[in-house]
Amino acid sequence: MPRSCAAAFCKNNAENVKKRGLNITFHSFPSDDSLPKWIDFCKRDEHWKPTKISTVCSLHFKPDDYQMAKSSLPQTLPVLKRLKPYAIPSLIQPADFIQNEPSNMTAPLKECNQPNVEFQTDSEYFSDVENVPSQTIIDMKRELDQVKEDNRKLIEVNTNLRDKLHSYFNENKRLKAEIDNLQKHISKKDAGIDEAALVTAMKERLKPTLSENQIDIILKKKKRVVWTKEEIGSALTLKYFGLRCYKYLAKDRKFPLPADATLKRYTKNLVVKEGILDDVLKLISNLTSTFTEKDRLCALSFDEMKVNRIIELDKASDEIIGPHNYLQVVMARGLCNKWKQPVYIGFDKKMTKEILLKIIEKLSEININVVAIISDNCSTNVSCWKELGAKDYERPYFQHPTTLNNVYVIPDAPHLLKLLRNWFLDSGFTYNGKHIKADLLFDMIASRNETEITPLYKLSKTHLVMTPQERQNVRRAAQLLSHTTAISLRRYFKNNAEATDLANFIEKVDLWFSISNSYSPFAKLDYKKSYTASDDQIKALDEMFEIVSNMTVIGKHSLQIFQKSLLMQITSLKLLYDDLHKRHNISFISTHKVINDIKNIIYSY
Repeated sequence: MPRSCAAAFCKNNAENVKKRGLNITFHSFPSDDSLPKWIDFCKRDEHWKPTKISTVCSLHFKPDDYQMAKSSLPQTLPVLKRLKPYAIPSLIQPADFIQNEPSNMTAPLKECNQPNVEFQTDSEYFSDVENVPSQTIIDMKRELDQVKEDNRKLIEVNTNLRDKLHSYFNENKRLKAEIDNLQKHISKKDAGIDEAALVTAMKERLKPTLSENQIDIILKKKKRVVWTKEEIGSALTLKYFGLRCYKYLAKDRKFPLPADATLKRYTKNLVVKEGILDDVLKLISNLTSTFTEKDRLCALSFDEMKVNRIIELDKASDEIIGPHNYLQVVMARGLCNKWKQPVYIGFDKKMTKEILLKIIEKLSEININVVAIISDNCSTNVSCWKELGAKDYERPYFQHPTTLNNVYVIPDAPHLLKLLRNWFLDSGFTYNGKHIKADLLFDMIASRNETEITPLYKLSKTHLVMTPQERQNVRRAAQLLSHTTAISLRRYFKNNAEATDLANFIEKVDLWFSISNSYSPFAKLDYKKSYTASDDQIKALDEMFEIVSNMTVIGKHSLQIFQKSLLMQITSLKLLYDDLHKRHNISFISTHKVINDIKNIIYSY
C-alpha cells in the first residue's frame, strides 16, 4: 500500500507524487510530545489514531521546519527534507514552497475553486516565463494568494461541518438505543410481565444447580461477591474431579466460580489441628453428596509416620507446633469410587478404640459408611483390635457404632509380606516335617552370574542381604517371593525335592499377595485380577491359610503374631466380600484399596 498523507484535506500519496514528478516527501508521525498537535492538524475523526505507516507530506511544513533548506554540498539535491525536532505541520496550502520550487509548480490555481485542490505539474506553463511581464506575474501571485485563502476558509467550514455531523451521528445512535429500551419496557408492560417476579422465578429454577452468588452474577445483580464456605467447598470438589475441567468452565465458558487466588486463600486458613479434621469432613460431604450408597462405602487406614523434631508456626491457627516424634494419620478411602482424604491427625499418639469409634461416628453423620479398617500388626494396633472386639482370625470384625453392621479388621498385606520374607531369610520355616529355608536362593543367585541369559534378571544379592532400612522395601520382598523365582528354582534344581518344596511355597505366597494387592478386574493375568471370590481365588487363599496355620518358625513352637495377622487378613477379605456382595451387590473388590498406603498418599499430597 503506497504511503499517503494523513491530512483529511490532502490527497497526496507516494504513487501520484512519483507519476507527476513532484518533489514531495512523506514524514512519519513523531513519538514525542508534539504528536497530539500533528493529529489535530490532520482534522480526522476524533477517535482516529496514527499507525506506524501514517505520514504527513512535506507540503504542510514551512521551510523553517527543516534542518537545512539547501545543501552546501555540490551535486546533491537542492532541498533536504529532514525535519527539525518538534516540527509541527501548519500549512494548508504552502505558498512558500511554490515560490522556492518553481519546477514542481502545480496547475494554475486560478482555475481551481474547490477546497482540497490537487496541484498538477505543468512544465510548459512557465516555459517562457522570462518573456512574461513582471506586472502579470505579480497579478498571478495575487490571484494565487486569494485562491489559497478561499480554499483555507472552505476547509475550515468543511471541518466544522464534519465535526457537527459526527456529533449528530452519536446523538442519533444514543437516541435510537433509548427508544429500543423504552419499546422493550412498553412491551413488557403490555404483556403484564413483572421483572421482579421473573427474577424470583428464575432464581427458584436455578437453585438446585447454582448458588445464590452464582445466580446474582449471571443475572448481573452483582459484579463482585463474597463466596460462602459451602460455595468454596463445592468449587474445591469440582477442582478435585478435574483441574482442566475447572479452568474450562471458569475461563472459557465464563461460569461463575471462585478464582484460584480465592481457593488458595481459603485452603491456607483451613483449620488442621490435632484430632478429627472437621473442615475436611465438610469437603468430603460436598464431594460425596451425589454419590450412591455403594460409592459411599469406605475403609479407614491408619499408620504412624516419623516427623522432623522441629518447632513451627501454624499461621491459620496462630499456634506453635512441635517438637514431635511421630504423626498418627487416619485416611478415609472409597472402596467403590476414587476418593480419599485424611480425616484425623495426632502427634505422638497411639491409635485407640475411642479415637476410631469417634471417627466412624463422624463419617456416619455425613453418610459415609466405614466397612473396614486397615493397619499394620504392631503391638499397639493389635491391642486396639482386641479392644474393638476383633480378638483373633476367627472373628476379625466389630460392630459399627451407628449402623451395627460388621466393620472388618484387615491387617496390611504388604507389611505382612515383608514380615514373612524377614522370618524366611532369618530363620526359615518347618512345614509338614520339612524345612523351608533360603539357602538354595543364595546358591541360585550366586550361580546366575555364570550364565549369559537368566530368568533371574530382577534378583541380586541385595534381595537376600539388606540393611534394616532396605528391609522396609515392599518391592524387593515381592520380587524375591514371586512366580519368577519359583520357576527359576525348578529350572536350576530340576531333581531337587527341597527346591521343589521351596518353589511351591513361594508360588503360594505369590498367589496370595497378587490377590491381596489387585488393581483391576481387567488385568491380563487371571491371578492379578480384582477379588471376585472365584473358585481359583478361593483355592489360592485356602492353600495359603493352610500353609501359614500349619507351619512354624524354626526354633519356635507356636504361631507368631505375623502368622495370626496373615490368617486374619485372609478371613477378613473373604467375609468383607461376602457381606458387601450380599448388602450392595458388588461384583469385585480391588484389594489395593484395603492396604495401608498412608505414606504414599501423604507424599502425593
